[in-house]
Amino acid sequence: MIQKITILLFILTIGCDMGTPLPPNPPGVPCLFCFGVGKTFGVAPTPKYVTITLTGLNPGEFFDPTDGATLLTPRLLIQTIDPCAYNIDDGVFAWDLIWTNTVTALIVQDIATGFRAFETVIGDVCLISIENQLEVPGGNYAFDGDATVVFGGGP
Repeated sequence: MIQKITILLFILTIGCDMGTPLPPNPPGVPCLFCFGVGKTFGVAPTPKYVTITLTGLNPGEFFDPTDGATLLTPRLLIQTIDPCAYNIDDGVFAWDLIWTNTVTALIVQDIATGFRAFETVIGDVCLISIENQLEVPGGNYAFDGDATVVFGGGP
């Protein structure tokens, strides 16, 4: 399952040309893994937007102070093709949050190099407080730190 999530994240992060793109997720489609009776977030509408804030990051081997400072600015991610997936390409970093029935995955990576600043694929469903699994500077843009997910914040 982790391998499938990694492949999905890779495709979402780098994109791929596979012909006609899928239409965007229509508004109001619920994320059934996280929202509803007996689910983590209860009976509430699935948000179209989430805001992610990273804190406590340490510079990695490939850290660039100019672009790296933008990592600590909260980012607004939009619900896309899947009702449980949110992403944004802010011009410097690609941000992807995915909830499935078995994992929470958050990946933030430098678009130009592919080096990761945040990477967590963990076997807990619908997390909104996430610890970075990157723990060493070698081979990474940044490491350590935490992410907080807050619902809403969109236009």
